Amino acid sequence: MKVLSALIQEFDAIDAAIQAAIDVLESRQMPDMAGLDKRVNALCSAIEKTDNETQQQCLLRLDDLLHRLDECANRLHAFRDASTAGTMSGHG
Repeated sequence: MKVLSALIQEFDAIDAAIQAAIDVLESRQMPDMAGLDKRVNALCSAIEKTDNETQQQCLLRLDDLLHRLDECANRLHAFRDASTAGTMSGHG
């Protein structure tokens, strides 16, 4: 149970970092997401090292995390596209 608790804390921390990045994007600024990929990788590695029951308990949270990352990536692409369009229209 201790391992699962630690994993859940890391899921929550990563989710908070993703939400913070989304909030920054909504304020029309580029978020600092350095290290997020390493945190997700470390979480996945830690899950792989657990027993089957713990892995099963993490599946839904992992799926949610992947959807949040996808949402953040889509917003990041939209921000980039809007920034590029703004830069291009400013030079036209």
